[in-house]
Amino acid sequence: MLILPDTSCWIEFFRPGGDQAIRSEMLRWLKEDRLAVCGPVRAEILRGARKTEAARIADLLGALAHLDSEERDWLTVATHARALADSGHTVPLLDLLIAAIAQRHGVILAHRDAHFRAIARVLPVRTHDFT
Repeated sequence: MLILPDTSCWIEFFRPGGDQAIRSEMLRWLKEDRLAVCGPVRAEILRGARKTEAARIADLLGALAHLDSEERDWLTVATHARALADSGHTVPLLDLLIAAIAQRHGVILAHRDAHFRAIARVLPVRTHDFT
């Protein structure tokens, strides 16, 4: 099964001295050809990449399976953002979009972000929580 790591995982993967448990698991998934990326994650990673690292990171991400987004993902975002807000949780819309893409594609969403725990309460997405 494919795994869509959120930006929180990629930060640990690329950062010198990053969390070794995350790096190890990400390397294993990479060797097993199980990693995928979507537009919002790619954009977040490349926005935060050092100029000297951006091309290398873009090449690595370009070699992964790409999970596209569709209009219905944004409808999922709107519906679940409202449900989360009604229950007192405000989460970034891009996190909701990433979860919606993972859920629709039937992949595992790997993360280290409390927002995804809240999202998983209202959106049936499979997760691998590193926290």
